[in-house]
Amino acid sequence: MPKEGNRIANGAELIRRSTVILALSWLCFVCLGRAQTDERATARKKAEMREQIATVIRQTIKDGEFEVYGGKAWFRRYPSNDDDDKIKRYGEDAVPIVQEYLKAKDVRERSLAIRLLGVIGGKAIVAPLRTVIQNDIPSMRRLALTWLAAGAPWEDAYPILRDASEKDPEPSVRNEAQGLLNTHGPH
Repeated sequence: MPKEGNRIANGAELIRRSTVILALSWLCFVCLGRAQTDERATARKKAEMREQIATVIRQTIKDGEFEVYGGKAWFRRYPSNDDDDKIKRYGEDAVPIVQEYLKAKDVRERSLAIRLLGVIGGKAIVAPLRTVIQNDIPSMRRLALTWLAAGAPWEDAYPILRDASEKDPEPSVRNEAQGLLNTHGPH
């Protein structure tokens, strides 16, 4: 009889172990499935964000074009308030995508990207706008200073504005930076 009891105990232990292994396997399967779903959702969100930003930039440029003397000209247009709101809702997640447009050859794309960074605001816009302020043409540097002062935390914007007001080789950029320091600085 003791052998029979051992077989029953061993069988029960085998069933318990099998149940635990099955439960753990199922849990791993569920977790992996959820992780893949989350990755797909994140990739889908990023693709939608990229497309929305591209559409806003393309449409804004198109809306600013007009025919003149058989050619095309452009006047500065800004995205609509609705477009600004869409981009702003993405928050700092949109910064890397918008930042790509800062390298565009088309100055219109660069200027819209600078503006969109300012609309997004926050700490994440500081580094890309600093790069523009240090390396781009004077008109883009002035625009980046304006949007940095408007959208970045003051403690991050202030040193960049101060440096530009003192060290930028272009007088118009230095003047813009000084004006922003006077207007936005702590009083």
